[in-house]
Amino acid sequence: MNYNWKQLLTSGNRYFYAQQLHEAEECYLKSFNELSMLYRQNPKCADTLMAWICNCHNLSTLYERQHKMAQSFEYLKIPHDYLTKLYHCDESNTTRLIVIKALNLTWQSIVNFKNSHPEVSISHPQNVN
Repeated sequence: MNYNWKQLLTSGNRYFYAQQLHEAEECYLKSFNELSMLYRQNPKCADTLMAWICNCHNLSTLYERQHKMAQSFEYLKIPHDYLTKLYHCDESNTTRLIVIKALNLTWQSIVNFKNSHPEVSISHPQNVN
């Protein structure tokens, strides 16, 4: 398995904390693409799924820092929408358990974003009941 995404994510975090946001964005986007590809190749890998969600949340935080609220919200919505579809499509109990835990994380992030930015007009994704 290629672990370049880990190096990209680590570099992105270093850039982010050094306030080099353009460089952080480049690393996070490259990592996002790699993790998306890896997860498509092995959709039952919880570690890859959680790393992908983490990367999405890093991009959301980066765009929030840059006051790009629509992009920030989009990177919270991407994993939540994907997980919602996966929940409804995959009948496997193991996968569903992973998805439910991940949905809890993504939904809470969306709620926190909306509470922090009530002025931002956003459409709420569907929550799984």
